Formats: sequence, structure tokens, C-alpha cells
Amino acid sequence: MYKIIILDTNIYRQLGTAFYEHIDYVNLIHYGYSSGAEILVTPTVVNEYLDFYKREILEKNTQEIKKALARLIKLEKFRGLKEPDYTKRIESQLKFVRSKLIEGNLRFPANMSLAEEELISFLIENKQEGKKDNTRDYLIWLNTLHAAQHYLEYQIILISEDRIFTENAYFQQLKAERQIENISVYRNIPAFLSVYGFSSPMLTSALILKSIPVALIEKELLQEKNAIPSYISYFYYSTEREFSLEEFRIENIKVDAFYAHKNVEENKVEIIAQIMVMVYMLFEPEQDTEALNRYMTSDDGKRRRFSETFDQALRPVFHQEIMFLFSLEFSEDSNSITNVEYLNFFPD
Repeated sequence: MYKIIILDTNIYRQLGTAFYEHIDYVNLIHYGYSSGAEILVTPTVVNEYLDFYKREILEKNTQEIKKALARLIKLEKFRGLKEPDYTKRIESQLKFVRSKLIEGNLRFPANMSLAEEELISFLIENKQEGKKDNTRDYLIWLNTLHAAQHYLEYQIILISEDRIFTENAYFQQLKAERQIENISVYRNIPAFLSVYGFSSPMLTSALILKSIPVALIEKELLQEKNAIPSYISYFYYSTEREFSLEEFRIENIKVDAFYAHKNVEENKVEIIAQIMVMVYMLFEPEQDTEALNRYMTSDDGKRRRFSETFDQALRPVFHQEIMFLFSLEFSEDSNSITNVEYLNFFPD
């Protein structure tokens, strides 16, 4: 079952101001890449984290600078020193952080209604138990429930250090009333990855490389050879025709990256591997030399995105790496690759 992962605000705060570079977050992204899981950022988390970032990181630190500057300008050699205006930098940094929160992640499904009766019931129950204000937790839980109902075929993973999501009776009552069964809660990213992530010293790039079928790579390239000239030159960008190859060879194959995860439901380890293949393809000479010469002497800017590699005989030449994607399975019992499936290749 595919998974949708929701991170609570406290998880982002745990990871630090550069959460997107933290090893736990990077590993989670890699897990999603290998398994097809996606991260969903809720509106509550985005707004709450940005508010925290603005107050505690940006405004608090700039205020400290202002205080230090106020002390410095009292000194003889610092008099007249101007205070910097941080307004534009603060706005720019908040925009950057927001982009890191949402870039590449799943959009939250539209949820236009908030049941007033449910909110009142929760606030009364929460107050009677003498707890702190957990309204933001309530909103995140509603978002999680809504996502679970919207994505019925997915397992919804909520990662939060707050116990309220597993121990609060009212929260569980809401879940039961809506007959939701596709939610699991984990206290942090490592706790989640300890179940679904995978790492083994026996699973190496060398082991994966031995399993990659070179003959299949050659077959796929030859089958799709007519598409390759459009990656050489804009001259062929919209051309659909049969191209003849005069030379073809694979010069090198290497593992660029691989990502593994445990498929707990099927009890197997699945891998996505990015394989870089250095390819040399020399095509037949271009017959319409007049049109090609006109194109090569034009300057419309479009060809700058292409290699535009032709030899002296006006033969298109493709000599660069192509990324191939493979799906593999790894056996923990035999420490070997047990299955290899070709997915696609990307000349660009």
C-alpha cells in the first residue's frame, strides 16, 4: 500500500532551521523516492512553522543585533553607524523556507468545512481535563482524518512527538466515528524508517551493477534510437522519422544512486536504482544540408539548450550519459539481488 506522510510542526523544529538538509529528512525523501510515498504538508503546519521561524529565528536574532548595535554606536569610533534594514531579507528568507516546506510535496486536498459542533465539543472536553490548549493539534488531526478519507487507498502516516494523537480519547472517537482505519502514528522519522526504511552493508553499488542487464539497455536504446536526435539538436526537435545508426556503443555503466525500503506488506526489500550509461551514437549524415546550414547560422536562442554536435560530414553525434531507472528486489537471507525490472530511461 502506498503511503502519504504528514509531518507535525514539532518534527520540522526538531530538524533545525535547515530541516531540508537534515539527514533524517533526506532519508525520508529517499524513502519516498524508492517506495512511491509522498509527503503532504497541511496548512496548519505551514502557517505554524512559518510563524515560529519568523518570531524565533528571524525577529529574535535581528532584535539581538539591534541591541548590540545600540551599545556600539555609543562608542566614539562607532558613532553614526547605520542600522541595516532587514525587512526585505526577512521576507525573502520566509519565502525561501516556505518553498522548502512545500516544494515537490503533495498538495493538501480541499477541506472547506470545519464542523463547529466538533470543535466546541473538543474545546469543552479539553478544558474539563485541565490540559493545555491543544487546538493546533486538533486542527492537524482533522487534516489527517480528512487526508485519510480523501486518499482511501493510501496508508496515512502522521509523524509527531505529541502523544495526543495516540492517547487522546476524543481524537480516537473522531477516528472511529468516521470509520477511518488507514492512519498510523510514529513519534519521529527514525521510528518510521526503522520499520519501513532499509540499509545493509551487503547492499552495495557493486552488487546492483552486477545485476543490471546490459543487453536490455542496448535493446531499449536501439528501439528508441529515433528519439535521440531530438536531444542532440533543436533542428530535430519536432522531427518524426527513421534514423539510421552508423556507430553505436556503450562505453561505461555506473550506479549513480540507489534507494531502498522495506515492503512490509509483502515482506521484501525494494530498490530504485539510477544507472548512468555513457552512450555513443553516430547517425547517418543529414541529407537536407541546406536547411541544416540555415539552422546552424540562425541565432534564435533555442539551440543553446542542445549539444548541437555534428561531425564534419554533418552526422548527428550523441555522446553523453543517459540515466536508466531500474526496480530491484534484495533478499536479506541470501544478500543477493533476486529480481530486476527495467522502468525507463532519460536522455536529458
